Amino acid sequence: FWFGPVVGGICGFLGDLIGSLLQGYAPNPLISVSAILAGVIPGLFRHVLEKKAALWKVVGILIIHGVVGALGFTCIGLHMYYGTPWSVLYATRVVQTIMLTAVNSVLVFFLYKSPLTSFVKKSIAEGTEKIRQVNTAENKSMKEKIMWQKPFYLHSTLVHRLEKTSCVIGSVIYRTMY
Repeated sequence: FWFGPVVGGICGFLGDLIGSLLQGYAPNPLISVSAILAGVIPGLFRHVLEKKAALWKVVGILIIHGVVGALGFTCIGLHMYYGTPWSVLYATRVVQTIMLTAVNSVLVFFLYKSPLTSFVKKSIAEGTEKIRQVNTAENKSMKEKIMWQKPFYLHSTLVHRLEKTSCVIGSVIYRTMY
């Protein structure tokens, strides 16, 4: 939700890739699509939570991923990769998807309502404002003075964005639950 669909998709892919390699099997491209969608879908709908976060909104967004990702791409990937019958896949995946959607909805909602969300938004806004100041500085000496600081502001913003990659660890843990 915080960093949009691109960063979310990258984190989902890296989580799936690392999880696959740690478990000792090759990544399945269709399951990787599902993992990517786990980051892209909430990123696409983040504007829904910007006005007022509500649990039902989080549940709705995660249900979309559950249907498209877990019951869609993941089941197709497992069927194609292992030849598992559809009836077996859906008999187990529907229950798993319902349970994970419920648990993840509560966890995501409380994480989004935590002080961490305002901290991340504030950090991104500050970094963006500093970069905007550099780009719009009219006084040459002011611009030169700020220009040498630009990498530090960019670094600060990127560090906050890269902290999101900690979701890779969470994705690995999530991935090992399969």
